[in-house]
Amino acid sequence: MIHPIKEEIYISLYLIVYGIYIISTYDVYYQVIEKLKLHKFIKIISEIVFCLLQIVITYYFSYSLASGYIPIYFILFILVGVLIYYYFLKKSLKITIDKIMLICLIVRRKISSKIVHLFISSRILNVIKTIFVKLKNKKKKKELSLDN
Repeated sequence: MIHPIKEEIYISLYLIVYGIYIISTYDVYYQVIEKLKLHKFIKIISEIVFCLLQIVITYYFSYSLASGYIPIYFILFILVGVLIYYYFLKKSLKITIDKIMLICLIVRRKISSKIVHLFISSRILNVIKTIFVKLKNKKKKKELSLDN
């Protein structure tokens, strides 16, 4: 199926923007995962899930772009979008992500204790804390007795 030149230009622009989208979402994902300091296994699993979701999104995007028409230059224009991101947009996005993560951390610290108290009373929290402290102390005593 041959498209008019105007539609081919639109498709090219959409592919460039999609390349920027793909790499910027991965960059955001990677920075958030690094800030959360998750276990290596969880990082690997979440990255696999993320990549699978991106593949599904790419499939639907390419299929709906021009009624299932995937041009030969599909990957070329996506790579152009990736290069545009790396050379012009990456630094500003990283600065923005760092600021957003800092704001989220501050908000989480201020609100988390208040939200917890909405669902669980402070007395119950104190009881749970004492139980955990006692269990932890018993475990330490047991380990010390095994070492001797």
